[in-house]
Amino acid sequence: MESLQYLYFRTDKISGSIPSEIGKLKKINTILFYEANLNGDIPSEIGLLVTLERFYMLRYHDAEFSGAIPSEINNLASLNDCIVQKYNFSGEIPTFTTNSNFIGYTFIATQIQGTLPIELSLYDRLEKIELYEGIISGTLPSQYGVLTKLTIFIVSRNKLSGTIPSEYCSLIRVNRMNFDGNNISGTIPSGLFYLPKLISFNIRENKISGTIPKEIENFQILTLRLKGNQFSGDIAFPAFSQELDYSRNKFSGTIPSNIGLLTD
Repeated sequence: MESLQYLYFRTDKISGSIPSEIGKLKKINTILFYEANLNGDIPSEIGLLVTLERFYMLRYHDAEFSGAIPSEINNLASLNDCIVQKYNFSGEIPTFTTNSNFIGYTFIATQIQGTLPIELSLYDRLEKIELYEGIISGTLPSQYGVLTKLTIFIVSRNKLSGTIPSEYCSLIRVNRMNFDGNNISGTIPSGLFYLPKLISFNIRENKISGTIPKEIENFQILTLRLKGNQFSGDIAFPAFSQELDYSRNKFSGTIPSNIGLLTD
């Protein structure tokens, strides 16, 4: 089996733990566990899989997996895409610092903890950061502003604080930026409303204050969710949108007349 390159399990009938012998798959390229009822630790031997490019563990219901992600996973020098969803791992968030080819970094509804790794700013090919429904703390790293190939940036429903760095106004390819469900404060950097690809901006349920930047009036965006913050002053609308949620803030004044222009 040392010549095996692709390993897929697409069934909820698989149970037990991942055997340590997985480390013997010297030519493995892709590992996928989909809806598998796994438990226990990921074996440290996974760090021996130097040819592994894609590692996926996906569920759509909470799993009983309660082990930790071993530090050896950071040795996967060929890994370029990692998705872990609905498996309750504990321990520190991986950084994959040995790999410069990383393009996708996704951990959804896990119990891993720590801060957003500054090391991700070294991955100049990174296209996707998805870390939501977790217990990630600390602040949004300003260093991520150099990730000009980033298209998806979602860190929703964690324990993040601090402000939105102005450096994020350089994320010229980002189309989804979702920071909802945290403790982020400060104001919205006005330069975000010049990002040419941004179609979804979700910062609801934070502590963001100030007024909506006037730059939004010339900006087109499909979804803008500001619900549950501390915005005040006059309401400002984008030039085009399909969904606006401004509820539970402290706005005053009147509804702008350009509401009638929010059409196709």
